[in-house]
Amino acid sequence: MMQAEIKGIKYEIRPKKNVKRINIHVELSGNVWISCPIGITPKEIDKIMLDKIEWIKRAQAKNKLRREEKAACNDDLFALTTTECLFRFNPLADNVWELIKHKLKHRFPTERPYIRVVDEKSRWGACNPKENFIRLSYRLMRMPDKTIEAIILHEFCHYLEPNHQINFHNIMAELMPDYKEREKPLKHY
Repeated sequence: MMQAEIKGIKYEIRPKKNVKRINIHVELSGNVWISCPIGITPKEIDKIMLDKIEWIKRAQAKNKLRREEKAACNDDLFALTTTECLFRFNPLADNVWELIKHKLKHRFPTERPYIRVVDEKSRWGACNPKENFIRLSYRLMRMPDKTIEAIILHEFCHYLEPNHQINFHNIMAELMPDYKEREKPLKHY
């Protein structure tokens, strides 16, 4: 591993065998590191860093806000327990399950996937069809119920379509025609 700096941004270079291109990582701490193929020259890395310098600064600023938000701890959101989140999420998931269960009845158990509440940095939710659960970020507690329902449906739809291709969005639109409108509040976070 090598240390470098460009335009006031210090970063670490981590050459790896299995990496095919240069990847820039900005950690929550603000630290920057690069994974790259073995044999990439410092000049090539500098060029990429210069091209992405504004993106890196924006990512660092965003992560600084996240750190401050976590450190503040006077925000009631951080005092919420998993139980309190589930008290709100479970009835919404039950409502959404009624919309989609007819499509899943031949593929999966008839039980609604259970919910795990997590502290996700970069996602609102995720799903695990094999284990029959979805993960929802506790940060969704800031959102209106309609937005949370759209996220829950999004995760349930992954039981039918693993990616975000056109069929996925068709299913979303069929089951919840206003899902794009419901997701708009997420853009502000």
